[in-house]
Amino acid sequence: MNTETIDAEYLSYLLLWCVAPVVLFFMNSRGRRLPGVLVYSYFLGIFMAHWLGALVHASPWSQFTSSADTIAGFRVSSYGVLAFIVGTLLVPAQAVSRRGLMGSSGAGAILVPDRIAITLVGIGFTANLLGFTPVASLPSAGAVLSAGRQCLLLGISLICWNAWHKGQYRRFYYSVVCAFLLPVATVFVHGFIGYGIVMLGSILLFIAMFYRPRWILLLGLVVGIYGGMCFWVAYANNRTEMREKVWGGQGTDAALQVGQKMYDALAIFDFSNQSHLALIDIRLNQNWLVGRAAVVTPQYVPFQDGKTMVEALYAMVPRLLWPDKPEVGGSGDYVSEHTMIPFAKGTSVGLGQVFEFYINFGIPGVIGGFLVLGMLLRYFDIRFTDALASADAKGMIIYYVVGASALQPGGSLSEMFAAVASAMVVVWVMVRYLDLRNDASGDGAFSDRATNAGRFGVRP
Repeated sequence: MNTETIDAEYLSYLLLWCVAPVVLFFMNSRGRRLPGVLVYSYFLGIFMAHWLGALVHASPWSQFTSSADTIAGFRVSSYGVLAFIVGTLLVPAQAVSRRGLMGSSGAGAILVPDRIAITLVGIGFTANLLGFTPVASLPSAGAVLSAGRQCLLLGISLICWNAWHKGQYRRFYYSVVCAFLLPVATVFVHGFIGYGIVMLGSILLFIAMFYRPRWILLLGLVVGIYGGMCFWVAYANNRTEMREKVWGGQGTDAALQVGQKMYDALAIFDFSNQSHLALIDIRLNQNWLVGRAAVVTPQYVPFQDGKTMVEALYAMVPRLLWPDKPEVGGSGDYVSEHTMIPFAKGTSVGLGQVFEFYINFGIPGVIGGFLVLGMLLRYFDIRFTDALASADAKGMIIYYVVGASALQPGGSLSEMFAAVASAMVVVWVMVRYLDLRNDASGDGAFSDRATNAGRFGVRP
């Protein structure tokens, strides 16, 4: 470790990233309110992209040639996270919620008919299957299918919600086990694990809203982070071979053989092992790109002054409706321009919101961008949990699917805006054509209620 640059400020930022979201979660849970899931799901994504890389550079056994760019980039990222948290606090639940109480306890907990949850799972599963057909190559189809996949997460989450409040613990834990299989599925089907981890995290964060006792959640959080780092080492060492098998269509047996190699390679993450540290640094550290951009911009390359944000607005309009829509630069082009680092053709380099906000307006752009983003996600979170507590089917679908489509901390604003626009179309179709009526009264609300308060006396 370079002790001249890893100082108390850097270590305090590392601690901040761990403590702040936990404190925020409990603050948003006051008064028996449901704390939400979208804000914390976004934080999970940005945590994976920035905090883990910063952590390995703080290891006293690290032997990285230089940590300067990572240190500078993590500082900028921390400004963004602070602004994001402040943004969520600027949207009080009382000012947005239609109900003074987001959730009720005991037998008053309103549940979602299983047919709705199962329908959502079916839509999400279908969207995943269509991703392997020629349909996926149609204009704007990728973004639409991505929105459809969010229904899978919402469906599984609602199944867990119902099972827990009905006291059907076997079904609850069975559903949780199925959720843990999602990262495995994305590895064997797509060759990537990141999306599967985010899917699993979103479901677990939903469960965290009502699961008791909460000390188990805190313990699970610590174990999960470290366990994920252990698994990442095994995955990263074999991911290239796995992708060759999956993308090359070599069959299930070939992929399973690589999966067995990953399993055999599982080992305790060692902070003194340079190979382990390097595997985290190479793929889970966007700080060095942000830090490099801070050196280059605007000293050598001028700010974009909102150019990529205008392009993000263009991205909301599908090319099917606007055939002459202007071509925009790819993420890799902007990263190369603002870091002066050439990337090999075909290399996928994500902008990430920290990087993109910075190259547009510098530190003020990072603070302002994350402040607004925190406010928007918190608003969607409150409206979603309000709909959940009120058993409002339309509200749940609208605010979760659209909000979850914006959870792309490692992508560009263009990708985010396109995904949100597609999600709006998807939810419009769902709300218009799905039967969301109450089985008894037909008023659009669900009347099923919990039979008990849960094993640990949950107050949702």
